[in-house]
Amino acid sequence: MSDFWVRKMKTYFQRIDFDKDGAITQKDFEGMADRFVSREKLSDARGKELKGKLLQASTLGCIYTHIQNDRRTITADMSETETVENLKHCITCLDKKLIRR
Repeated sequence: MSDFWVRKMKTYFQRIDFDKDGAITQKDFEGMADRFVSREKLSDARGKELKGKLLQASTLGCIYTHIQNDRRTITADMSETETVENLKHCITCLDKKLIRR
């Protein structure tokens, strides 16, 4: 991956690390969803639906799916370095799948 892409993924990590504890966790995505639900004044049902979709489509969801399918292991909390490396792996897997089609 290019240096530019790596810098962008590090910036992405910093934005997603909602609680600024140096790791991306499910708690970060839950915090983002809670903030959105509060700002938009969503009903409980809509808020629950949004949280579920956000967690499913989150960076963690993407990484978990691709890495589990590739039989690699990751922890629930990912540092910046782990996140960038795992995203590289996701991109590589997606590229290979698209090329096969």
